[in-house]
Amino acid sequence: MSMDYKEVSKRLSKGEVEKYSLGIALVGNLVDTLRKQGLLPKRFARVEFIGEAITFTEEERKALVDDGAVPYLLTGETIKSQKSAKRRPFVEVADGYEVDGKNRLTEFPSRIMEVAIYPDPERFFVPNSFNKTTDQQIALVEQDAQFLRERLRQPKIGQILPEVSEVTEVLFKHVNATKVRILGKGYGKWSYIRTGTPTNKEGSYVASVGRWDRGGLYVNEWNRSISSTLLGAARWVVPLSISHMTK
Repeated sequence: MSMDYKEVSKRLSKGEVEKYSLGIALVGNLVDTLRKQGLLPKRFARVEFIGEAITFTEEERKALVDDGAVPYLLTGETIKSQKSAKRRPFVEVADGYEVDGKNRLTEFPSRIMEVAIYPDPERFFVPNSFNKTTDQQIALVEQDAQFLRERLRQPKIGQILPEVSEVTEVLFKHVNATKVRILGKGYGKWSYIRTGTPTNKEGSYVASVGRWDRGGLYVNEWNRSISSTLLGAARWVVPLSISHMTK
């Protein structure tokens, strides 16, 4: 038996809706964590989100846009589906590994949610996030998110290290809308975004996206405990319930 989020939300108060949305997010995070570790029973191998996307409020969206951010709604694309659509080619894609018969890197979809990025090359990355380990970057992302919440007076926005399919989907949407290749010319030579997507079962390597030249995007992997001068954390803004999912 399943319940549609839209139908349930009609019967709840605003405060209850927020708690219900957060509950969905936290359950989704638990399922994803168990799946990554190969601990999810086979009968729960396919869990889909039914209902509306998790989005910013109108006030949050306006505050972000006025601050120079650009919002995008993710629609559940995968790297595999993006390659099939023949949008922009991928020069290189790491191998990844299988979970429930699907490649964790190329066949897991983006989450149905709204995100906001800062396309300005001077603001796209979290300050001082290059040449840091994954854990150090996560700490910097959380600090930057707190600063953003206070500056915009929007207490229910957060920031995350996104999944690899979420990065590629946003980059393709942005180039289609503006003709500007984020991580292309002007974003530093061969710069990459660190993602939260593991590329091996142990989780010791995570995917990175970048170096968008005329040939296309590169999707590589890097040890999460090793830093690189080419690898930074993007300022990737999401509703706070999503940022709770990643902790």
